[in-house]
Amino acid sequence: MIVLALLFSQGTSDVFVSGQGAYHTYRIPSLLVTRKGTVLAFSEGRRRSASDTGEIDVVLRRSEDHGATWGPTRVVWEDAGNTCGNPCPVVDRDTGTIWLLLTHNLGQDSERDIEEGRSRGTRTVWVSRSDDDGLEWSKPVEITKDVKKPGWTWFATGPGVGIQARGGRLVVPCDAKEAGGRKGVSLVLYSDDHGKEWHPGGGVGDTFGESQVAELSDGRLLLNMRNMNSPRRERGVATSADGGLTWSEPRYDPALVEPVCQASLMAGGPGLLLFSNPASAKSRVRMTVRLSRDDGKTWPAALELHPGPSAYSSLAVLADGRIGCLYECGGKSPYEKIVLDRFGLERLQGPGMLVASKEPGWPQWRGPRRDGISGEVGLLPSWPEGGPRLVWKSEDLGRGYSAAIVSGGSIFITGDVGEDLVITALDLEGRIRWKAPNGRAWTGEYPGARASCLLDEGRLYHLNAHGRVACLDAKTGRELWAADVLERFEGRVIAWGMSEGLLVDGPRLIVTPGGKKGAIAALDKKTGETAWASEPIEGNSAGYGSPILFEMGGRRHLVTCSSRHVFGVDADTGGRLWKRIRPSEYLALCFTPVLSGDGVYVTTPGKNGGTFYRLAVGKEGTRVDVGWDTRVDTLHGGTVLVDGVLYGSGHVGFKGWAALDAATGETRYAVRDLPSGAAVFADGRLYCQTERGEAVLVRPGPGGFEVAGRFPLVPERKQDAWAHPVLSDGRLYLRCDGTLFSFDIRAK
Repeated sequence: MIVLALLFSQGTSDVFVSGQGAYHTYRIPSLLVTRKGTVLAFSEGRRRSASDTGEIDVVLRRSEDHGATWGPTRVVWEDAGNTCGNPCPVVDRDTGTIWLLLTHNLGQDSERDIEEGRSRGTRTVWVSRSDDDGLEWSKPVEITKDVKKPGWTWFATGPGVGIQARGGRLVVPCDAKEAGGRKGVSLVLYSDDHGKEWHPGGGVGDTFGESQVAELSDGRLLLNMRNMNSPRRERGVATSADGGLTWSEPRYDPALVEPVCQASLMAGGPGLLLFSNPASAKSRVRMTVRLSRDDGKTWPAALELHPGPSAYSSLAVLADGRIGCLYECGGKSPYEKIVLDRFGLERLQGPGMLVASKEPGWPQWRGPRRDGISGEVGLLPSWPEGGPRLVWKSEDLGRGYSAAIVSGGSIFITGDVGEDLVITALDLEGRIRWKAPNGRAWTGEYPGARASCLLDEGRLYHLNAHGRVACLDAKTGRELWAADVLERFEGRVIAWGMSEGLLVDGPRLIVTPGGKKGAIAALDKKTGETAWASEPIEGNSAGYGSPILFEMGGRRHLVTCSSRHVFGVDADTGGRLWKRIRPSEYLALCFTPVLSGDGVYVTTPGKNGGTFYRLAVGKEGTRVDVGWDTRVDTLHGGTVLVDGVLYGSGHVGFKGWAALDAATGETRYAVRDLPSGAAVFADGRLYCQTERGEAVLVRPGPGGFEVAGRFPLVPERKQDAWAHPVLSDGRLYLRCDGTLFSFDIRAK
């Protein structure tokens, strides 16, 4: 079994630099670790140019210290004037022999000419071996007649590496093309006699190219393939239960986007796979390593190694347990050099886990996990004209922008009535149970109630716009305690009023006063007494956002915003873990962070847009790196993460709604004719409320947004219908000004 180390150390070294030595360009990396732990780095050395055609040698460098230093560049195979390439080694763990599969063609024959059958020569397949840990290599032996089928013109081994399956079979990924070059097939070569004879396995599809193979936890082989001709920029995958003789029908993996390029795949233990490629659908940039812990069903964690131009790559587990990725990259071109990145598995630590409320239904801001996601199914796939059936509406709630919460057979919502902030409790049929005040109404700019309520263990909590936190008996509305958190922590009322949706963490109530005595604080939820307070952020007041609570790397994290920063603290102690400035020309940070894999996504209205911050949690602290940026500048509408895609709307820097790849930030698609707004997700669909007062049902697909229903909540067009949708027990709750609507969205 391969064991991956949890090491914080990371190192990058140049292995091949174009223009150095006898070669114009180095390309096509391959990384192999021998039975003795020696690291072998292969590439093509292209003598005259960067072209795939011409005089090309296969070269090698060795490292005996896990890739820290390298021996000289040595030529493994050369043929003056001709093309020797596509190194694809595999090590026989039983014998220690390293088999190196290669291809050859005349230097004057281009790939296109070979594919179309008009070249002077053809593409041939060869194998070399080393029995001394890669020091010396045998003269290559041709095996074309054994492995290349009649009718195939082009043939390529790898590029990358092969594997040895559990039963001892050596398996090397390849691809081939028929005459004309229009049909491409991915396949493997295999040997059952320790490399003495090689045979072709079955082919996959007719639009695939370069491939890599890994063995899954159940013994099946997984072939991951370059997608050559489909408009879908996603990797193709297929599985084999017979060692590569036959394959399942190929499918596309939407989590593995590509710009049509080679990629690397390797198994790192039971169920664990690693994948690397330029993670962009548009161009060869953003060399990214992804992690799967379920045999490639999902890819929740990613690590960007190089944000700029990058192309081919090869992964391996080094003898010290770190992961090695040998890849092409540069500042202006992907082919400036080939580097080795070494890193521990903690850089791909996997997803954090949101801590959910223990209450049923929709008991707090943005739902049970504060992520805008509902697990309900059996909902209407589309809406009739005019919208789903309106069950009831309540117009006696007061002015406000807050969303309702729904739990335990009750609905709680806030509104400003006269000079008071009023909390209203209703039953599920819209009948009022009680009303209770929580301090003064907000009469400043954009008057109306801001924050949603929070239900926990029979108690209702709420923060009004002036910083008053109240705890009420949820059955009667009787106030149990109250605290002015701005006075206690020396904060101040912010320009548009305090707006945070409070959060309960076990015995503590979390609030963000943004004061001189605490940027964020925990109160005893039963008494209101201070449990802890974090250090202040100098020059900052409170923001307009709300925190999330999650577990990652053995620690519990709270992440939220101040007036000019996003920051994280230890949920148990309040100790600050990190902070990053988020300047905004609008002086308004209103986001609820989105936990995505190993980091958080936050947004800022204006030119700074959205940013994904990757968190590396270790014993010595939490390191924060910028994973990617986007122009999508969600103001306060919320963003939801579903199956590796972030859905949300922009404000001024980006008009409309977008679907972003959560690993790379690439815009998969966007729509411009849907006004900004808020969304929640359930049963495969987005439930949106636009700031103009429209309700919209959207089905996000692989290629775009499909509107499945749309209607206005009120006759007059609005610009400030900013409340978020709420979904609970087959009902959709939407607020516009002082009215709460309840719609039945269950499928009949």
